[in-house]
Amino acid sequence: MTGPSNDETLHGPSKVVPLAAELRVGTRVGAYEIEEVAGRGGMGVVYRAKHVHLGRTVALKVLVPELVEYSAFRERFLRESRLAASINHPSIITIYDAGEADGLLYIAMQYVDGAHLGELLQDEKGLEPRRAVSFLNQIAAALDAAHAHGIVHRDVKPANVLIDSEHCYLTDFGLTKRISSQTALTAKGQFVGTVHYMAPEQIRAGTVDARTDVYALGCLAYQVLTGSVPFERDSEVAVVYSHLQEPPPSLTATRPDLPTGLDGVLTVALAKNREDRQASCGQLVAALEAELEAAHGASGTADPTIASLLVAAREPRMRALVRASVRGAPMRVLEAGDPGSMASVARRNHPRVALIDWDMHDGSGTDICRTLRHDAETAEIKILTMATRTQAAERNSIPCGADDSILKPFSPLQLLYKIRDLAGTDLVEA
Repeated sequence: MTGPSNDETLHGPSKVVPLAAELRVGTRVGAYEIEEVAGRGGMGVVYRAKHVHLGRTVALKVLVPELVEYSAFRERFLRESRLAASINHPSIITIYDAGEADGLLYIAMQYVDGAHLGELLQDEKGLEPRRAVSFLNQIAAALDAAHAHGIVHRDVKPANVLIDSEHCYLTDFGLTKRISSQTALTAKGQFVGTVHYMAPEQIRAGTVDARTDVYALGCLAYQVLTGSVPFERDSEVAVVYSHLQEPPPSLTATRPDLPTGLDGVLTVALAKNREDRQASCGQLVAALEAELEAAHGASGTADPTIASLLVAAREPRMRALVRASVRGAPMRVLEAGDPGSMASVARRNHPRVALIDWDMHDGSGTDICRTLRHDAETAEIKILTMATRTQAAERNSIPCGADDSILKPFSPLQLLYKIRDLAGTDLVEA
């Protein structure tokens, strides 16, 4: 069945069009005009569309009519979409609008002109470990931000991670659910979510919380490192059984070049009992990162004459900015996206300088510096904080325990001079 002709608009009382096929170019759905199909999924079709009044390009997801028929699903979709729209995070697709237009349930989101992670994995199979961890760090930060707002994503998978110039965007929050709530099946008895990434409690229609997404992220971590899902089976029934009963496969059996410690990290993430998993997605990725850094240090491949710079910032773009600023300088750049991984990487690698963004201080401006200063293994690390002028003024001076600070925005030359002053003229020649 085809959609309406190009000049038809779907907001008259008699214009209810079932979504059995793609809508045609020029079709109106509420205030949005369809431009082209951007993607397809089990729950609907995603279009590139334009808001007819604002002229803004959006990704417009229109759900299949079978889902719209169930009032409970429709109400929850709209409620949870509005909740997801309240999250402001650089690695979460911005949700502009969600609603119903004459029998069509839709959600309008930020449009990203890039491939999704699944397409990238088809081309590259398993990713280089540091690149994989960079992606996982961004996804974990997005999920932890959602959990802080009281919602669980429940459908973490490669197709829901968009990649634009190495920056990740987590999307498709239409399946989100409040933390500590009961999961549910659709009216037809099908699972809400994607079976290859489902935690046991989600399969059993039990209580879901942040650790449900930890499990899914563990499955995704296995996939980005190996190119295949952890439980590859011939049928969905067999996949479900594996999630419920079988131990996770060995990561290093598939990729023996990876450190064996990664197996232990993913065994925890894929524990059948959610109480046995990491408490947050950030903790999971921090553990993966720590194992990779430990193996890198033990391998003896790093040049001992080249000192390390630890960049600690929650915002992936800030870490990327610092990497670009010091490119060409004889320094190995380490990264951390949360306080836990920062301390772990610092203890294992003993960087000469730790560049700590203000957002790592959790508002206090002191705790992270003290963490390093009060640990015998990291007490000698030179600490450089970076903050906006407003943030710095709130503390009046350099945060407690830091050696120096730099104001954002800064130029690469300014940063290099600061690092040189702290680390020594033998490391950086600005």
